[in-house]
Amino acid sequence: MTEDATLAPESEPQTVKALPESLQLLQLVDTDECPYRPGGKWHKAERKKFSAFFITQQAFYDGYGDLLTEERIQEALAPKGMTYWAYINHDRDTYTPKDFKSKYTPPKGAAVGDKKLAHFHIALLCKSYKTIAAVAKAFGVPPQYVEGKPPSAFLPLCRYLTHEDPAQADKETYDRSEVVTNVPDLWEQVDEDAKHHAQKKKVNVDEVSALVAQGKMTPAEVREKYLHLYVKRGILAHLTKLRGDYLQYAPLPPRIVNILVYGDAGTGKDLITNRVPRDLKFSVFKIGGDNVGFDGYDGQDCIVWDDMRAATIIHACGSRGNVFRMFAPYKQPDEGHPSVNIKYGRTYPIQQLNIVTAATTPDDFLSGLAGTYTDRFGRSQMAEDESQAYRRFQIIIKVEKGQYTIYLNKGFFNGTREFFDYDTIGPLSQNLEQLRRRADNIADPDERDAVISEIESRTVAPVVNVIKQILYGDPTAPTEDADTLLADFADAGQQVTARTSRINPPPMDFAAADAKPNAYFSRTDFLCTAICANPAARLAARRQRRRPATPHSASAEL
Repeated sequence: MTEDATLAPESEPQTVKALPESLQLLQLVDTDECPYRPGGKWHKAERKKFSAFFITQQAFYDGYGDLLTEERIQEALAPKGMTYWAYINHDRDTYTPKDFKSKYTPPKGAAVGDKKLAHFHIALLCKSYKTIAAVAKAFGVPPQYVEGKPPSAFLPLCRYLTHEDPAQADKETYDRSEVVTNVPDLWEQVDEDAKHHAQKKKVNVDEVSALVAQGKMTPAEVREKYLHLYVKRGILAHLTKLRGDYLQYAPLPPRIVNILVYGDAGTGKDLITNRVPRDLKFSVFKIGGDNVGFDGYDGQDCIVWDDMRAATIIHACGSRGNVFRMFAPYKQPDEGHPSVNIKYGRTYPIQQLNIVTAATTPDDFLSGLAGTYTDRFGRSQMAEDESQAYRRFQIIIKVEKGQYTIYLNKGFFNGTREFFDYDTIGPLSQNLEQLRRRADNIADPDERDAVISEIESRTVAPVVNVIKQILYGDPTAPTEDADTLLADFADAGQQVTARTSRINPPPMDFAAADAKPNAYFSRTDFLCTAICANPAARLAARRQRRRPATPHSASAEL
């Protein structure tokens, strides 16, 4: 033996009675004395959840038998939830000087250069989060041999399996062909990931700042990918300022979809509301509950206004004018960004989708948006034309027990002024509350999630399709012919037939069924400054005319 060799003291042969505590506890799993039960020594393994794991387990223990076999590994990896995996049997490893300096010291009597007992390494990436206890039970190993990791660790862990990294230069190297995996292009991904990590170390603060200023990264993404830069003093404030600057000048989405969802409690409003942006792959910012403002908004695609009343939305946006800008169906390039107050500054929403779950009926909610209110300075603000509120919500959804109905605003979809009338889709079947209750009885959590996801997606598909048509257009629809369009608008800017407008028209009772407001003047005639001599009567008449056509008044029959 060489002079610098390390030797551990001799030990007595292992017996069954001298089994380590971990193996003794392993024999008690799924018994009345299960160590995973509350109060048990392994109960803490039931607390934290991860989606990536690294398992290291000796293959055989003298006096116990097989600890882990390839057959047991394959059995544990068979369920759908074990999405990606790779494992190897390290049967040629030897002890290095580093092994004697780690907290997991070699067994007594072992020396540098001695062959280690064969052991398995398993890298695992799951579709959903699992506890360390669940993974340990699946492989039949003690939980201390299961490490929870972030998803980004999967590829580096796979690279470790072969000891090819320079950091493992003192260890036995294994060929990539010895690794068993279900990932067809695993090594291409591993090499690309290693290249990315090498480049990441070269990235500096200025480069990351430029990416944030251009909207190509968010501060949260910098934290995830470049933590070594993110933790530097002052960088967070700098990145936050750059992000705010980007949002202020970012291109506005040309179209915005606004949806109003209402219905009784427990019918599935929230489940529908949560599923729609997920199927559109939209990031979500939620306003409601404890969060009544825009603090924390970071350019999310969808804003969910949860359990809202008209006054709450006006308060969150600062004014009714800002609400109308926030919910404008079309954005003009020169219109400017709507801005809202946040703590220590302002932010600039650039969402494509607003979903409001109303705490009242749609008529009450939309009338409230246009009605009188007191602003944050205590000043009373006059009511505006209700059509300003109605025309902004292209879609209204009524959710009932076992079904839901979609109402499409005729004025928006037909390009007319029929903002108080709706086309109906449905009723459509939905029972998402019952789905959740029944799905809880599916044993496999990944299979449970897959079933819920599929049924929820089918349920909201009609809504998602309408949203896509508004945002992106119908690719199968014919395009407008330029010559025809020019011909149809040939009289643009030309004088129309002259009409006499009365500056002070006589009083009229517009509530009468046969009243014609334009008998004395035109609403669109800019020469007429006094639009109506009796605005209260006109407002009552308009409400009376539209009531039978609206689908969502308290007394309407759907």
